[in-house]
Amino acid sequence: MSADDRFTWKHAHPDRSQTFEGKYEVAGKTIVLSYSNGGTMVATIDAKGKDQFSFKMLGGATDDPGLSFIK
Repeated sequence: MSADDRFTWKHAHPDRSQTFEGKYEVAGKTIVLSYSNGGTMVATIDAKGKDQFSFKMLGGATDDPGLSFIK
């Protein structure tokens, strides 16, 4: 995530990897990721410290722990 409201999301599995890029907006604890190639992801975020936050998809399962990000 950058100061100019852009993001790059990279993830890898043993047999493949993917990268998504686009713009993001934050309103309170809600984040909207808008992909450059179309599509949107909406989630709640919760700061866990200066360089950490949790990310949980809106509308997901109530027992989903979400993802933790640490810089």
